[in-house]
Amino acid sequence: GVMQDHLEQNVFGKGATVKLSGIATMINLFIDAGAVLSRFIDLWLGTRKALALATCLISGGLLVSGCATEVWHLYLSLGICLASGASISYEVSMRVVPQWFSAQSGLAMSVLATATGFGGIVFPFALTALNQHLGYSWTFRILSLATFLLTGLGCSLIRERRPENKFSQKASNVIHLGIFHNINFSIWCLAAFLQVIYLFIPPYFLPLNATSLGLSTAQGSSLASIYSSATIVGRVALGLLGDRIGCLEANCIYAFLTGIFSLTLWVFAKSYNVLAVYSALFGLFGGSYYALCGPITESIVGVDLYPGSIILLLLTNSPAQFSIAVANALENISFLEPFFTFKLFTGLSAIGSSILMAVIHYRLRFSKRSS
Repeated sequence: GVMQDHLEQNVFGKGATVKLSGIATMINLFIDAGAVLSRFIDLWLGTRKALALATCLISGGLLVSGCATEVWHLYLSLGICLASGASISYEVSMRVVPQWFSAQSGLAMSVLATATGFGGIVFPFALTALNQHLGYSWTFRILSLATFLLTGLGCSLIRERRPENKFSQKASNVIHLGIFHNINFSIWCLAAFLQVIYLFIPPYFLPLNATSLGLSTAQGSSLASIYSSATIVGRVALGLLGDRIGCLEANCIYAFLTGIFSLTLWVFAKSYNVLAVYSALFGLFGGSYYALCGPITESIVGVDLYPGSIILLLLTNSPAQFSIAVANALENISFLEPFFTFKLFTGLSAIGSSILMAVIHYRLRFSKRSS
């Protein structure tokens, strides 16, 4: 958001708003949709070499972005190059990290997911300062160097607990299309799809909602920082709760509370204080999917089928990256008050997801009793 605003104001102009906003959608879409290809690259190169390639793609994409003079240049450098590297690193982390944590996998994955929260707090201020003093070109170059150093360090430290036989895997064994015969997994894919749909809407539209109520842009931007700060606490608490009562059950509770808060607090929010409270609550409860999707998938399909199942989960979720565009289209044809469509869209998606997870919970309990 900070880089998009700077590029709009100082480089490409306001006419490029729609084109620039499409870059973030393309990155998220490519990360999820590229999971299958990332899995094959991981098997072909091995974990550390795949991460080294991901590091080069991410840092290279940022470096080349500093030379961009047209918006389509950024689609290539960020939407394809950086996103490809991010997809590989995400696939590897989702596969390797759970190997080391059997008893506390929920907490481990939740702590891993808090990285986005820290980034949301620190990066807006750092990027704003760099853009003002050095310009966007050097900002991208500094980001490239920082990414190369930090991810390079991570590549040197990570290792597998259960190494795979890389070259004996057939395509059919890697992708596991037959896993969709598992009804619980299919329901989980739909529930996860609904979670991804609502995940991006409040962080994107809350600042706009604030300014539409007459609040300042600074107050609108602060809502994003409140949300990012709250995700850190919320995801750590989520991991602890998931290890205690079950990751599926914890995720179900978080999604249900997100829906209730969206249909109550956000629907009737007319002041900064109420919007700030909702931002904090959405940060606490709204981001549960990315923290627990790994442990939940493993609990449904088992350890052996997990690596292939998680990439299918990401692949089926990739169309949900268009949720902002879909919500915008519904808002444009709606006769309701401004932003009400986004509030309703978020609340109903969250509650629908929680209902589906409750169905999985009772199906799993019934199957255990039957056996």
